[in-house]
Order: sequence, then C-alpha cells, then structure tokens
Amino acid sequence: MAYISGAAADVYRSTRKRTMAKKGTITIERELCKGCYLCVRSCPVKAIEPDRTSNASGVYPARAVHAETCIACGSCYAVCPDVCITVYEEAV
Repeated sequence: MAYISGAAADVYRSTRKRTMAKKGTITIERELCKGCYLCVRSCPVKAIEPDRTSNASGVYPARAVHAETCIACGSCYAVCPDVCITVYEEAV
C-alpha cells in the first residue's frame, strides 16, 4: 500500500474536502413561478415537485417537498427562467 505525504497529501486532502457531499435548502417564490417544471426535471435528488395548489395566477408552481435531500448543486437555480429559486448551502 502506498502512502502519500508532503505536498501531495495536502492536495489530496483539499480535493477531498471540495468533493464531499453538500447539504442545502431552497426557497421558491410561488407567485413568480410559471410552472414550467424545469427545476423538477433538473433536480438530481428529486427534492422539488409540482405543487397541488395554485398560486394567485392560477398556475401550479414548483415546491420543495423533500428539502432534506437537497445537495445545493444549484441545478434548479440555473434552469429557472423566472429566477424564482434561491439555493442556500448549509455548513455540514
């Protein structure tokens, strides 16, 4: 078995910290959402689903239903054409 030491070990440790799983939460502005569900399709952990109640415009917006599974990847934020999603990365 090979051991890593010195500068190589420091690089390994810093890389390992960056690739560890993140935890996050999201908020979705119900009244701004137009119900395109791009965020629902882009979420790798399926933390977002269509809501069962409509907003004031009569649209069924997206909502965070499994918020505890959010990994703060930002996919939902990146694809949202209405910019109604905010992603918060939590300290783990």
